[in-house]
Amino acid sequence: MHPQTWTLPNALVQRNDESAFCYLLENGSAVRTALRLEARAGPVVEVLKKRARGEVRWRDMTGEEKVLQGNAGALTDGARVEIALTKE
Repeated sequence: MHPQTWTLPNALVQRNDESAFCYLLENGSAVRTALRLEARAGPVVEVLKKRARGEVRWRDMTGEEKVLQGNAGALTDGARVEIALTKE
């Protein structure tokens, strides 16, 4: 693993034949965001860059992103999202 890269749990990263992506919460909606990945390290994967649909340039992860979890297969780009808070 690289010392200054962000990681995500493998379960939050979806993959298809040619890309990897996750859904970020932005202004109450799910935003499908492409990911440029490095390597898996056990239960996590290194994320080098991100790019939302319509963006031309890849951007660095900041650590401020709100990655949606749960039934990611039911999410669609632009869908309104309700957040359920739970106690840990």
